[in-house]
Amino acid sequence: MATSRHDILSSPQRKKRKRRRILFKVALSFLALVLLIGCMSWFAHQDYTRIADIEIEGNKVISSEEISKIAHEEISGKYAWLFPKNNIFIYPKNHLIQKLSDEFSRFSEVDITIVESDLIKVSVAERSPYALWCGEEYSGEPRDVLGKCYFLDDTGYIFTIAPPISENVYFEFYGPVLLPEGGNVETASSTNYVLENYSPLRASILSDGQFERFIEFKKSLEKLGIESTRLSILLDGDLELFMLSEGKILFNESQDYNKLADDLRLSLDIKLVDGAGGRSILDIEYIDMRFDDRAVFKFIE
Repeated sequence: MATSRHDILSSPQRKKRKRRRILFKVALSFLALVLLIGCMSWFAHQDYTRIADIEIEGNKVISSEEISKIAHEEISGKYAWLFPKNNIFIYPKNHLIQKLSDEFSRFSEVDITIVESDLIKVSVAERSPYALWCGEEYSGEPRDVLGKCYFLDDTGYIFTIAPPISENVYFEFYGPVLLPEGGNVETASSTNYVLENYSPLRASILSDGQFERFIEFKKSLEKLGIESTRLSILLDGDLELFMLSEGKILFNESQDYNKLADDLRLSLDIKLVDGAGGRSILDIEYIDMRFDDRAVFKFIE
């Protein structure tokens, strides 16, 4: 059927009208989006939806003022110049938790909860000093010569510089530490290098699980009447545990610590109880436990 002249002329007009309708819908949708964003921005700026105060709990060493200052800084400003960061519904909770954790290595836990529409609560848990890390090697120098030590918690995590402390107040660790990124062992040429130029903060003592195993082994020795003062971490996983008498016990971190404690108890019974000479644990120079089912004793001459 032949196309009429009217159809030929009207076809471009129909296309033009269709384009206009599409452009109108796009413009209408854009206007609606702008109005929606504007209404949301207006609502987000209302005082009853904005955080006005921050409550701090759980802190003992780190002041509330320090925590509050960082928190207020993190929720100041706006998202895309439109939405205030201190809005109770969209404040950067996870970012604030991470910021406080990064800023204060003493914190073991950080949590944030909404108390009221204008009030949030920051709850923290602080690490407690359990022992000291005082460098890569024990030099025997007095503390004021040795330099600064660092506190670590009961998981082996180094979290802050320790104030000047007399010896034997805290158990002491010496040796390389495990870095938080990648877990590589940090080594250095001298103790002074480690203490002066390398910060071990956020590093750990021993590898995963090894620290807890050692602490249990230490407690087992205390039940045998063996008090210890420091541990030196050597190459190839060898460890030197120094007793209060300054004698030492050598073993390896790969050994079964429960069996090690049992073998040591039996060896002490034989050498000190059943043995001749009236020797005591004070007479021990070292006990080498690195051999299977055998302990090598050396007594002070």
